[in-house]
Amino acid sequence: MILPFCICLQGTREIPYLEEYRIAEKAKLHGLLAAAFTPEEFEAKVGQSCAKLAETSRTGLATQKEIIHK
Repeated sequence: MILPFCICLQGTREIPYLEEYRIAEKAKLHGLLAAAFTPEEFEAKVGQSCAKLAETSRTGLATQKEIIHK
């Protein structure tokens, strides 16, 4: 029941009814994904994200996480 609240009932219907092959694009458009990659791009993009996180302050990440969860 959460998806209709995020993208409306019609948007929820369109995903399986009309555009199953474009579900990642549709989800990103509606803010349900931060990013979508091809299988060939995936490993490099994950590596880049991990490297960024490794360079970030642990205290800063913990503080951001706490703020977001509140």
